Amino acid sequence: MTTATDAIFRISHVFKASRDRVWAAWTTPDQLARWFGPKGTTGTLLDYDLRPGGSWFWRMDADGAPPMYGRFVFRVVDAPDRLQWVHGFADEAGNRIRAPFPGDPWPLEMLTNVSFADHAGGTQVTLSFEPFEASDSERDTFIANMDGMQGGWSGSFQQLEELLG
Repeated sequence: MTTATDAIFRISHVFKASRDRVWAAWTTPDQLARWFGPKGTTGTLLDYDLRPGGSWFWRMDADGAPPMYGRFVFRVVDAPDRLQWVHGFADEAGNRIRAPFPGDPWPLEMLTNVSFADHAGGTQVTLSFEPFEASDSERDTFIANMDGMQGGWSGSFQQLEELLG
């Protein structure tokens, strides 16, 4: 059995750009679509309403794979310091669904926090997410996949670094 603290994924990166510029890359749809997602994928924002209670609905495409959809519901939008949302996979209409990959059950939803802080002339972004209202087996699956999350987010942050120049 795991504890809630075992099931928190964290990653941090310092970008050589101002906090306002990094915040804009996270909160402006055309910029977000250019970097968000693992390397080798293409993201499309289908709907984006940046406010507490608003949602972000997106599609991710990868060569040789069917499209995947996700829906994020914002809880906190505190410019330029913090974002918080609950997210999970969705069908093409935006309805919440289980993760579209085989294996043990993935959490239906995850709670994500992103903080932005000035750091050595740039901006430190710290992202954490954890299973939200998940079963023990869903938490175990989440923990077992943290290495993959590290790789995916590292690739996303590389793409963001390239966008920021």
